[in-house]
Parts: sequence; structure tokens; C-alpha cells
Amino acid sequence: MEWSTMLMLEKPKAVCEWGKLLFNAGGPATIVGIWGARLRAIAVPAKLGTTSAITRRLADAYPTVPTWWIPESVAGFVMSIGIAAVGVWIATATKHLNRTFR
Repeated sequence: MEWSTMLMLEKPKAVCEWGKLLFNAGGPATIVGIWGARLRAIAVPAKLGTTSAITRRLADAYPTVPTWWIPESVAGFVMSIGIAAVGVWIATATKHLNRTFR
């Protein structure tokens, strides 16, 4: 953990950028995942009469759109929220550490 503190003090702008990058990777993935889950929940009642038409994944609903980065399970949501949280923590800790020592 000491190496990360030293890196935060030596190169604060680069570490803050990494934090922002992590947040910008995890945040939109979480939002789009929630949006996709909402779309699936809306589509299911409309297709109740047909048993084979219910889509289970976003890839089934949108076959031409690359949906590999969108979380669809609890583990995927935990990972995307965790990535965003780590990014916020890194940026905040770097700014706080630099205000304290400079």
C-alpha cells in the first residue's frame, strides 16, 4: 500500500486520471445494465402468450449490437459498481493526500 501512496504524491494528475478512467468505465456500464434489465422486464409481459419469444439476455434481444460489456447478472453489477467505486476512491484519496501534504 505504501507504493500507491508514493505514486499518489509523485504523480497526482496521472493517478487522478486513472481514477476517472475507472469511474468512466464502471459508471456507464452500470447505468446501461440497469436500462437493459428494465427493457427486458417491459418486454416480458408483452410476450407472455408466446413461450419461445421471451428473451433471456440482451444479446438475444439485440443480436447486431455488441452487448458483451453490459452487466446482466448480480456478479456483473457488483463488478461494474466496484470498478466505479475504486475509481472514485482513487481520485478522492489522491486529491485529499495532496492537499494534506502540500
